[in-house]
This record gives sequence, C-alpha cells and structure tokens, in this order.
Amino acid sequence: IKNPTMPTYFTNRALCHLKMKRWEPSCLDCRRALDMDANLVKGHFFLGQALLEMDNYDEAIKHLQRANDLAREQKLNFGDDIACQLRAARKKRWTVQEEKRLAQEIELQKLEIWKGPEKGDMLVNIANEYGIGRAYDT
Repeated sequence: IKNPTMPTYFTNRALCHLKMKRWEPSCLDCRRALDMDANLVKGHFFLGQALLEMDNYDEAIKHLQRANDLAREQKLNFGDDIACQLRAARKKRWTVQEEKRLAQEIELQKLEIWKGPEKGDMLVNIANEYGIGRAYDT
C-alpha cells in the first residue's frame, strides 16, 4: 500500500480479499483500517462479512450492527446490504445454537431411555457385567 496511513486503502483491499474468499487477510485489513478510524462503516461491514464466513457469528453480528448504526448516524445509503447481512448472521447463529440444543436434547433422551425404570438400570447392569463397578450407578 502506497500510503499506509489511509484507512480507505485497507478497506478497498479488504473488499478485494472478500471477493476472492480470503477471509483472514480481509479481517486483517479491516482491523488495520478500524485502528486508524473506528467509525468506518465499510471497515465494520467488510469485517462482519468476513467473520460471518469464518463462522464467528457473535463478533460478525457486533461489527455488522456497528456498521448499521454508523451508516444511519452518517446518513450513508447502503440500501439493504448491511441489514441483510446482519439478518443472515443472526439466522446462522440461531441455527447453530438450535442444532446444538437439539443434539443435547437427543443425548438426554438417550440417557433417559438407558437409565429409565423400564430398562431396569441397564447401564448399571452392563457396567457391573464388564467389571466397571458402580461407575454408572446414581
């Protein structure tokens, strides 16, 4: 970069990295730009997009929300681009959290089946049979 004190150069290069699906370099350039000017809408927007692609949902949402707020404050027109990315990030985060919750629920149901009274404490019987002792006894 010719002039490393111009944050716009870093956000421009970050956009190039985004288009080439190079998430890490994009994040680095956005962070450098934001170190110089914390109120850069594009810095927060591009960083949020790269973080979203890296499945870092909480931080992506934080930067996309900041970009949205700054765009409103500065009366910049990004159309629905920022809001759309923010919704996508929130939806992906919710989906991942819901998948984890469902997996935990299934595991708990499996434990209930194994430990349930209708199975006669099957885990305890199996543990005793294999010499594990009372490790599974509650």
